[in-house]
Amino acid sequence: MTQSDENNTVPKRTKRPDEKPGKLAYSVPGAAEALSLSVDYVWKLVAMGELPSVKIGKRRLIEADKLRAFLKNR
Repeated sequence: MTQSDENNTVPKRTKRPDEKPGKLAYSVPGAAEALSLSVDYVWKLVAMGELPSVKIGKRRLIEADKLRAFLKNR
């Protein structure tokens, strides 16, 4: 690589340790894993309305902010 090539390259951005891509929503199994609960129990919470969820197509998703609010209120 010549010196002119080195000057024209854009350095790759490195992620800071505190930069983590956030999830927007969790599937029921994903929420169960995040909460360290069984999938059946998370389904029960959704059915009782204690854990708000949305249905998109055939998938049931729990928004990340709703999951955080659920944990905060417990």
